[in-house]
Amino acid sequence: MSDVSAAIPQETKDYMQAAKEKIFDSDKLRPTVVFFGIGEPTQSFSVVCMPSDVFSRVKHNILFFYLNYIVLTAIVFILTMLTVLISPKSLITLGVLAVAWFVVMRATSSGSAKVLGVKIPRKEASLAMMLISGLVMFFLLQTIFFVGIGSSAFLVIAHAWFRDSSMHVLEDKKLEGTIAEPLELGDVPWAKV
Repeated sequence: MSDVSAAIPQETKDYMQAAKEKIFDSDKLRPTVVFFGIGEPTQSFSVVCMPSDVFSRVKHNILFFYLNYIVLTAIVFILTMLTVLISPKSLITLGVLAVAWFVVMRATSSGSAKVLGVKIPRKEASLAMMLISGLVMFFLLQTIFFVGIGSSAFLVIAHAWFRDSSMHVLEDKKLEGTIAEPLELGDVPWAKV
């Protein structure tokens, strides 16, 4: 791993670090009261049916609440993983897999094992167990992926569609999260005479 890290140019590392800090800036995580519109003077959730209005609202909400949506997706994945992994079928499968690893490591403790007259080195036995474990985990956890992505996508789209956060403005394409002040007629450049 250190060889791979050393091969990456420093400029790339700096760029990735700056992008990470910009995207995951904790100031862009909106408080729960803003996310749900608690205490706002106008109705915070409403139904919009005009395609142009829906597109505009969804775009604004995704730009404004993107970090909240990432956190929501992580929470849904964790809850889905816990419910799948504590099921009896999953626990039994993981137990059988752990016992199989123990048996293979014990049998190859001297460097190799003989199975049906064929000598199998520890390296090949470990590689075979890794492949088997990968396949078992894929089939065991595939429901987590589909249920997690489906559920979080539904929640994000529903929130982005119905949440009216138009009173929160994005200033200079930065996600500021301030409440828009009403404009006076003299503040609008094209209205000046």
